[in-house]
Amino acid sequence: MNAYASLTQIKGELGITATTNDTTLLRMLEAASRMIDLFCNRFFYVREGVKYFDGGCPLFISDLLSIDTDGFVTDEDGDLDYDNTLATTDYILYPLNEFPKTYIQLDPDSNYGGFGGAIRKGVKITGKWGYGNGISATPYKATAITGTVATTDGTTLTLSADGTIEAGHTILCETEQIYVIALGTLSATVKRGVNGTDGAIHSTKALSIYQYPDDIIQICLMLSERLYATRGKVFQSEKLGDYTYTLAEGGMVDIQKAILLPYKRI
Repeated sequence: MNAYASLTQIKGELGITATTNDTTLLRMLEAASRMIDLFCNRFFYVREGVKYFDGGCPLFISDLLSIDTDGFVTDEDGDLDYDNTLATTDYILYPLNEFPKTYIQLDPDSNYGGFGGAIRKGVKITGKWGYGNGISATPYKATAITGTVATTDGTTLTLSADGTIEAGHTILCETEQIYVIALGTLSATVKRGVNGTDGAIHSTKALSIYQYPDDIIQICLMLSERLYATRGKVFQSEKLGDYTYTLAEGGMVDIQKAILLPYKRI
């Protein structure tokens, strides 16, 4: 769960200071973010967990940022036991100098001859998935803010200071991703354990904010503005002088698609 832009950013674009429509605006940001994912055939947030792939070499994979320790295992005989654990010296992640990684080659010095042979669902990888910011395996920015929550499912996160964390941010606290829904004074209303992570107790732990490419943020804002402007009016007819027109859906226009095209995964 995430949004590619914050509530503060969209309100700034629209010139809105009142809080009356904050919930609606946040929904628009989330909807716009999923529209971007659908068009690009990939997502830009970070999801943690397990993915399975048919065996092969090279091994073509979903957008990958990093593999957990002992998180690359293969099933060589088709019994789904995944009893072969590959070391980092057994494989090379490609492309070499950028993120995300999209395929894996066997290291020339590996003791293995391939990844799972020709076994269906022969490879199991546990790691962090997604495009992220396109330049780092850890696409988040550290802040000077700390967070505290006394339970694993509490929805109020106490903050050490205001002004940095915003509604719409996905933040990292230790190993838990937390989605910020609203802000109070020195506190945030949050959704816990998002994007494949688990809720945990945190006592004055440092917070980092997940980052996305600037183009993705801008298109999210543009789409959100259009969705907000046309809410409840799609396909309604309005008259302008002697002419009648019908409002279309708040989808992408050609210029937005052109900006997103370099990010589209084929």
